[in-house]
Amino acid sequence: MAARDPKSFAELAEIARQIRRDVLTMTHVANSGHPGGPLSAADYLTALFFNELKLNPADPSDPDRDRFILSNGHCSAVLYALLAHRGFIPRTKLGTFRATGTDLQGHPNRHYVPGVEVGTGSLGQGLSVGVGMALSLRRDRLKKHAPTGRHLVPRVWVNVGDGELQEGQCWEAAMAAGHYHLDNLSLLVDKNEAQIDGWTHDVMSIDPLADKFAAFGWNVVEAWGHDFQEIEVALHKAKRWNGKPSVVIWQTRMMRGCPSFEAEPGWHGKPLSDREKHLVVALRELGFTGAAAADDAIATIGGPQKHDLSAFQTRLKARFPGWELTRQGLSDELVALGKDDPRVVVLDADLAESTLTKKFGETFPDRFFDMGIAENNMVNTAAGMALSGKVPFVASYSMFLAGRSWDQIRNTVAYSKCNVKVAACHGGISVGKDGPTHQSVEDVSNMASITNMTVIVPADYWQARRAVRWAAQHDGPVFLRFGREKVPNLTTEQTPFEVGKALELRPGRTGTIVANGMMAAPALLAAERLATEDGLDVRVLLMHTVKPLDRDAVLAAARETGFVVTAEEGSTTGGLGAAVANVVVQSAHPVPMRILGTPDKYLGSGDPFALFEKAHLTEQDVMAAVRELAGKRVATAAR
Repeated sequence: MAARDPKSFAELAEIARQIRRDVLTMTHVANSGHPGGPLSAADYLTALFFNELKLNPADPSDPDRDRFILSNGHCSAVLYALLAHRGFIPRTKLGTFRATGTDLQGHPNRHYVPGVEVGTGSLGQGLSVGVGMALSLRRDRLKKHAPTGRHLVPRVWVNVGDGELQEGQCWEAAMAAGHYHLDNLSLLVDKNEAQIDGWTHDVMSIDPLADKFAAFGWNVVEAWGHDFQEIEVALHKAKRWNGKPSVVIWQTRMMRGCPSFEAEPGWHGKPLSDREKHLVVALRELGFTGAAAADDAIATIGGPQKHDLSAFQTRLKARFPGWELTRQGLSDELVALGKDDPRVVVLDADLAESTLTKKFGETFPDRFFDMGIAENNMVNTAAGMALSGKVPFVASYSMFLAGRSWDQIRNTVAYSKCNVKVAACHGGISVGKDGPTHQSVEDVSNMASITNMTVIVPADYWQARRAVRWAAQHDGPVFLRFGREKVPNLTTEQTPFEVGKALELRPGRTGTIVANGMMAAPALLAAERLATEDGLDVRVLLMHTVKPLDRDAVLAAARETGFVVTAEEGSTTGGLGAAVANVVVQSAHPVPMRILGTPDKYLGSGDPFALFEKAHLTEQDVMAAVRELAGKRVATAAR
């Protein structure tokens, strides 16, 4: 299989310019995504895709193809644009980027997009996949072509961001590649020196990078990633068959091609949302001028997206006027705790902008530690701090803490009962457009399974603040789950908060709804509508503590109201519903139950509230479950 007809340097430069335009426009119309890394990698990846990779868009599964893995999957916009320009997908499909139901999800999925070799999202994992591919391809193809056909073995190319190399798994993979002499493996490092929380050398330095790879037995090439002549030479050097894997360390500029945006690392992870201030300016700097430049760019990728409120969100907005972020409650209470207790420290994993722990770092810089993209190390570092008398809060996305760091939390933190507080943000499907790789629906179940762990899922801003303060005063590990989206305020500063004790949002005698987190407001709305529309008097319990569960409240509800419906933004296996069912089914008076939660499938990218509709987790779905059980109760009584 031959590569596509090689392009001249001038042709490559024009293709890269078009790809940059598409990336900027995709993230603008989606109002979501990462433009910085895609723009810094656009030149050398354009050269790779058009002049180097052996690929056939008509047969994307050809066994003799080269493989490309975008390990830094948050840069998916550049991969989709490259695949479009290379003929794998229509260019007009790019306008669906991160939209509800799209194939072009926030992080790549190989089942939906031809040319994507593996789904990526959690940083640090792609190089290991590349090692496995390179080992398998070398073994299988050398059997076929040995001993003179080493050049016929497909090559595996893996792209990583420089901040990604803060992950320990990258270096495990680098060690394995050197050990197995994988000279059909080439790693591309986009050294643009920017990550979410700032410049890489400030967050967590990875230098001397070239020396580190050389020590692991790699061929090392260093090159300027924005000169096509230099890029061509570097890619050629990266294909040496000398018994060593190769790495090209590309020195690049984040947001390359748009100088007005290059000096601010924050553009690493935020779209050019404002049409005139951002998109028009960036397009002009790329050479797309004229009054219709933005319209033309949007039309080229298939037109703008609609961002209307979902019907579910509209109904919630009509009932509940005040909305705030639960992670804002985390941020505000951490600052308050910092003033009250000098033992409180905060560790973050390059997500302080998202978890909102940045405010604590600005207020108490000597008690804030950005550990970089390395949750496992962060958790165990916090354990060491706890064992030294500190009260550490570790903050990151729930997917990474409850998923990647489950082992560290279980075997170091919980087993030794270290006084570590796990502040897990962006939990559940409300992460939305980032897609399934970041939609942590297993987190509550994972954490509830751990001995010595307290699990709290606050429903609003004030519950979040109360939970954080309680956690700081509690001696032992605590898991706190916060969402990404704003949620309705159901409580106030004066509302009582007790761990292990449910809060009754609404009294009732005809069935009970037990909910927490983002499902608390839909549960309350469902009960109110059922009273008006069906004359049903339904109790609503806000069960913010999943572990320990308020057994007394559950048993009283079962005994007094006759049936229970649970609703949670997450897996029903081991979560709130399972905990409630475990109490009910073993009681002296078991009653019918319905457990509502996320389905056993990946829901894809999209508007958060549209995903709730897709998951059948609206107040209407709660009402349907209550009506079903209430109807059966009436039918049973009639017999």
